Amino acid sequence: MIGIILSYIAWYMFIFIAVAWMLILLENEGRLSRKMRLKYYPMVSVIIPAFNEEETISKTVESVLSVNYPRGSLEVIVVDDGSTDGTGKIASLYHEKGLIKLISSQKNMGKATALNKGIELARGEFIACMDADSAVEKDIIIKLLPYFEDKRIASVSPALKVWRKTNFLEKIQYSEYLLNIFLRKMLALIDSVFVTPGVFSVYRKEALVAVGGFDEGNITEDMEIAFRLQDKGYRLEADLDALSYTLCPRGLMELLGQRLRWYRGGIKNMIKYRHMFFGRDYGYLGNLVLPVNFASAFLVCLIFTSLLIENISNLANFAWNLYLVNFDFSTLISRFDLWKEIEAAFSVVLTTPLILGLMAITISSGLLYISFQATKDSVRKNKAGYFGYMLILPTLLMAVWAAAFASEILGMKRKW
Repeated sequence: MIGIILSYIAWYMFIFIAVAWMLILLENEGRLSRKMRLKYYPMVSVIIPAFNEEETISKTVESVLSVNYPRGSLEVIVVDDGSTDGTGKIASLYHEKGLIKLISSQKNMGKATALNKGIELARGEFIACMDADSAVEKDIIIKLLPYFEDKRIASVSPALKVWRKTNFLEKIQYSEYLLNIFLRKMLALIDSVFVTPGVFSVYRKEALVAVGGFDEGNITEDMEIAFRLQDKGYRLEADLDALSYTLCPRGLMELLGQRLRWYRGGIKNMIKYRHMFFGRDYGYLGNLVLPVNFASAFLVCLIFTSLLIENISNLANFAWNLYLVNFDFSTLISRFDLWKEIEAAFSVVLTTPLILGLMAITISSGLLYISFQATKDSVRKNKAGYFGYMLILPTLLMAVWAAAFASEILGMKRKW
């Protein structure tokens, strides 16, 4: 009974969210892609925190050095955060040539600390933060900086795509990242961006310094800084055309570990900034986006737990029936009523929660398709990722959300 009630609530909420995105899109379709010209070339400092990234650091630095921006107005700072591999040695080669500045730390202090060290040294009016396993398109800076003509804007995020998509899991994540690009732009249209991805989000240095830099005790510093900037009255923007690329997890366990960290960080940040919920000063972010996101995540956990208990109960019942017939499968099979099972299956198919679920999946599929179009990608070339995202990833992430809430409730140590 509880499971049915939760299903009703969850599906109604998911349909509400999907329809809300559709309405935001229809109302703001003309504002999705803004063609703006950069009027001058301010100093930009690109900070690359790196820990044991010897395989990718060179490509990342080369990618930044090749952007279309005056070299005299571009500063590249690599922060070697206590690497034990060849990351520091590779970075020092660029430093010796005068191409970058290098900050070296003997001890690994974490990404947020590394970023703050870079900010202290940076001369730029604007700060771009870039992961050491990523790359950017050549015009990314001149596409992002024009947004800062609005003095209220503290950060602009690029369109972050998956750099490599060779296996099925990477193709699924490729589709997911395209959806996130689109949704982040939708959030920007209603001043509700709550994460600035670590792959070349650009910040106004003055704003970063004013709020105290990145939170060094937070495992999702790119989300926390977004909350803090909005809490202080700044606006955040996102662009659909300025492309950056990152490597995504190749294996299932790596993916689940990454998402567990993200979701635990998300829970912590929503609790930390709970005063923003239903606050009249926080617009759509406080009165719609944050409450709905938190409620949705919590509902997902309850539904997953309910389904898990139900399946365990069914399995236990099956085992008990086997025990009663002395584990004689033939006797159990002889008692199996095919028509009764078919009738039960039809009764499930015709239930309102399932119909609502199909509606939600249909609308979500349409949103994903629109995301492909908005980011100029082809569904035809990524069919496996498209359908894999729709049919597989939600179930996996449901389990991760449940694990994240359980970890927070039990007070388990947070790990990067």
